[in-house]
Amino acid sequence: DVPKSSQSNTPQDAKTPSQEPQESAKSQEQPGSEEQESESNTAQIKWSELDCAELLDQSKWETLIKDLQVDGVQREMLKHMVPKSVNGNVLEMQISSGTAYFSEDRMKRVEDICHSKLNLKIRFKVVKDDQKNKKDNRESLAAREQRMSQEQTECTQEEFLKDPVVQELVSVFDGKVKENSIKTYSKH
Repeated sequence: DVPKSSQSNTPQDAKTPSQEPQESAKSQEQPGSEEQESESNTAQIKWSELDCAELLDQSKWETLIKDLQVDGVQREMLKHMVPKSVNGNVLEMQISSGTAYFSEDRMKRVEDICHSKLNLKIRFKVVKDDQKNKKDNRESLAAREQRMSQEQTECTQEEFLKDPVVQELVSVFDGKVKENSIKTYSKH
């Protein structure tokens, strides 16, 4: 190979000796290696090779929910669950006692989907949330989404009330902002 510095006669294309080794090292990298590095952080989980105990990790549980591509009541049911323990291929799940989404038939369908779509051989054992003996403070995906939405609404309300124009209008017209009248709308 001919170094790039000898391929061009223009001064802007010439490389100093300290730049040439860096460039040659970059040219030896595989194409797309930067993309591969960033993709490795979000690499898909090989569900067929997964040890069920790995689903105790909340992020993997949430990835499973997404990868199953179920919707409606089944998705909501899964979002209200938190993985608690594992015994072989049986994953014990905790579901909030006030959740109306749960049924054995729905869980059986989710098990079947895990097997057919992801080749993940898993069974679920579901226990109702016992608030008295709650040792684990992990929140379900649904609870986290609700908490984050509430926090966003509170932040939006606070920003609105701090707005100088709003403060001036309230002052000039001796007005009041109705509590909980400010809503956060997401762009879809």
